[in-house]
Amino acid sequence: MISTIELLPTYLLMTGKPTRITEPCNWSWFLLPSEHENFGIAAMEAVKYGCAIAISDQVYLADEMPEGSEILPVRIDAWSKFMRERMQDDIWQKQQARKVAEVLLRKFDHNEVAQNWIDTIEATIRC
Repeated sequence: MISTIELLPTYLLMTGKPTRITEPCNWSWFLLPSEHENFGIAAMEAVKYGCAIAISDQVYLADEMPEGSEILPVRIDAWSKFMRERMQDDIWQKQQARKVAEVLLRKFDHNEVAQNWIDTIEATIRC
């Protein structure tokens, strides 16, 4: 797909193995054009560290993102258009990073999620 749309190499980080994001993001965008993704943990890690994200409509996380987020169908023309237009806009990128983080980090606070699991397990054990 990348060779088809002829992007400059400075826009993309490609890796052949899973990579955890462990420091503040210095990338402009985190892209997840997946056809088969359960939740989107890598995208949430990117959001946590300040990256704007663009994900496919096949990623569960897409259902939780705010209106107007970069949620794209898994089609080369859609991703190509995004990469050629909106991905190039630094103001749009910053707005997306901020807007998505405000919603997702509130909805999926890791401490709250962990406590909900603890409460669920304790309630199950008591039954």
